[in-house]
Amino acid sequence: MAQKKALAGEPQVVRLPLIGAYSNRGFDPSKDQRFVNMFPETRKVEQIENTKIFINKRPGLSLYRDFGTGAGRGIAYFNGKFYVAVGNTVYEDAVSPVSKITLTGSTGHVGMLVANSASIGDYLFVCDGTSAWYIDDTGTVTTISDTGVYGVTLTTSGAGYGVAPTVTFAAPVSGVTATGTAVVTGGIITGVTMTNTGSGYTVAPSVTFGAPVLTFDPTSTVNTSTNIISVANNYGIGSQIVYNNGGGTSIGGLTSGNTYYVIRVDANGIKLASSLANAQASVEVDLTSVGTGTTHTLTGTTTAVGTTALNYLPSPHIPVPTFIDGYIVLAKGSDVYTCDLDEPGKWSAESFLSAEMFPDPVVSLSRQNNQVVVYGHSSTEFFYDAANASGSPLSRNDSTTLQMGNAAPYCIYANEQLCMFISQSESGGRAVWSVKGFQPTRVSDEYIERILDAETDMSDVRGFGLRTKGHLFFVINLKTLGRTLVYDVDEKLWHEWSSNSNDTHAVFGCDYMADNSTGFAYLLHATNGCLYKMDPSVYQDDSVDILCELITNKYDMDTYHRKFMHSIKLVADRYDTTNNVEFYWSDNDYQSWSNVKTLELTDDYPAFQRLGSFRRRAFKLTHSSNNPLRVESLECEYSEGET
Repeated sequence: MAQKKALAGEPQVVRLPLIGAYSNRGFDPSKDQRFVNMFPETRKVEQIENTKIFINKRPGLSLYRDFGTGAGRGIAYFNGKFYVAVGNTVYEDAVSPVSKITLTGSTGHVGMLVANSASIGDYLFVCDGTSAWYIDDTGTVTTISDTGVYGVTLTTSGAGYGVAPTVTFAAPVSGVTATGTAVVTGGIITGVTMTNTGSGYTVAPSVTFGAPVLTFDPTSTVNTSTNIISVANNYGIGSQIVYNNGGGTSIGGLTSGNTYYVIRVDANGIKLASSLANAQASVEVDLTSVGTGTTHTLTGTTTAVGTTALNYLPSPHIPVPTFIDGYIVLAKGSDVYTCDLDEPGKWSAESFLSAEMFPDPVVSLSRQNNQVVVYGHSSTEFFYDAANASGSPLSRNDSTTLQMGNAAPYCIYANEQLCMFISQSESGGRAVWSVKGFQPTRVSDEYIERILDAETDMSDVRGFGLRTKGHLFFVINLKTLGRTLVYDVDEKLWHEWSSNSNDTHAVFGCDYMADNSTGFAYLLHATNGCLYKMDPSVYQDDSVDILCELITNKYDMDTYHRKFMHSIKLVADRYDTTNNVEFYWSDNDYQSWSNVKTLELTDDYPAFQRLGSFRRRAFKLTHSSNNPLRVESLECEYSEGET
């Protein structure tokens, strides 16, 4: 049924909603609708087809720990403790924080990632763009050095090794000399186990192997009944050796200086054959006497030869590590490197791949389910663990590549089956995208993007995700612009957070977040070295009032006719103790505001009377006290003029 239109001068009552989307004409925060430190919330009851709408004050911050003076650079929760990077130090949480790592510099992002290994267990990986470390579950810090030996490559495996020879590395000019032990199988060297990688090497050192000589005392090892020489050995069947009596009397049946071939009985005994064919047929030489002397030898034919390589921690690297299937992943230039499987301290210069589907350098990394997300300047690629036998274990998922890159390397939220970031492309401009699976969804609109495009230093933008008061928020700190945009993943609406700087809005003070599984987010401040708990029961930021501000769009009741406002009521929760909202209006497109009017929320009827005439009117609500706040709408009584 059509509703009767009110006559001119006839009072009307209308509820003006406070919820809404940004519709700013530019990036100037002084005009158009805005929510600062207040977030929208809806509750739809399908049975009665009704939706309740609320605007809530964001949770406050309570001080958890002061970690000292310096820039907040990163945070992680590991092994029951917070680890924070403040200034040039990584601290372990304690009543008196414990210094664990001295970083390369005092500013800039520090990557901190909890990972696990089949060999060392759970650990915390830390990198600062130049250097890297890991902390195991005992709290022991290991520096990942690129001046130590990564390993040995055998160019000749040798022949006739019965026992492991000595392995000798050249010494560095200044530092610790590397050490290792040879692994012998079947009479040849199959590898070298590094017992100490050394330090201080600027070039890969030379490595030498001892000759394949097994020395034994025949008087205690030769059995003339079985023809077995009892020596611990790693010979293979048919290993060629030269027998020497060492200046004593030869074993009966053997001639010093002659070549023989090994018949391996087991790990502790051998027999000798006069030819390879006899060795393979197990036809041994008959030993008739044990001989004399204590230094008889069996010498192989070939000494092993090898080369070394230094550990290759990619440096400088982008300090945004990720982890997949036992591998730490780091990016440098257009290349993506992985550590050895389950060995965060070992990095090979050969274990990399290039993100080269598009010719743009890598700017950041993240993880999306079982894929490594590699962000370029203008493209995004996905890689999976293909367990490749050589080079990088990762392979590109070709069909999933996106033609948009990452504009803010340190503003990525990857959790809860989605990945959110600020994008850029060769089309120009910036946007916020959410990727779920491989499906990207743009979550910013043209109004939010006008604000993003106004930021002049994207390298200093910080971002994180957190869940509080039943909402999942993606927080974006635009440092140069001095604004913090917040996307509510659940409500699909934007609002802003700020910190109180002398009763004005400043960019939200915290840059990093960690969770300790207590249901609360812990936030590291960007500049003061403090860690805060975000607590819905706290209504200030470390005892400083939160500046809540809500500015509406302009209301004209669908006509340019002059309106006369008789009263305005704030529909909000009622409180038992003093809790006031400051109320203003503007009739000249936000150029100036009325004098402040105070609405007391201890009143059952928080209202103001006789608000004059207007054609288009915007409203502003502010709140800055140590109290909660939840508002719903403005109830307006007005009458319409004839012109």
